[in-house]
Amino acid sequence: MVLRDKDREYLKFIGTANIKHFSVDENIPLKVAKQSYQNCYLKYSSSFDKKAWKLFKTEKLLIKEVSLGLTTAYDPGIYANLTGMYCFIPNNNKVSFFYLLGILNSKILDFYFRSLYGSTHMGGGYLRFNGSYLKELPIKI
Repeated sequence: MVLRDKDREYLKFIGTANIKHFSVDENIPLKVAKQSYQNCYLKYSSSFDKKAWKLFKTEKLLIKEVSLGLTTAYDPGIYANLTGMYCFIPNNNKVSFFYLLGILNSKILDFYFRSLYGSTHMGGGYLRFNGSYLKELPIKI
């Protein structure tokens, strides 16, 4: 749900730490510049890129860019973020978001990604889930 107040829209503002397998954990504080913020909202401003705001309000899947494993959460169109995640909107409107959510969070697809793109390994066992690599994942529709 998008919050409204006197003709202004607000979206829940999240960071990568909020992205968990299947869902967004809103109870984790947003950390920006060594500061923690609880229950942050982004208020719409006419100075925003209208396409970006429309994307935030669109049903989509959020994929962590850097993680220990392929991590995808569902967003019904109520979250906004700065960076560190990819927005995935299928171009086939007949496919279920929840089908894709299950596939993208599966151990087999995570294994497949690690096998092909293990060179993106970072310190501490983290991987970079680059958007161009994610496009190559074999998902049967």
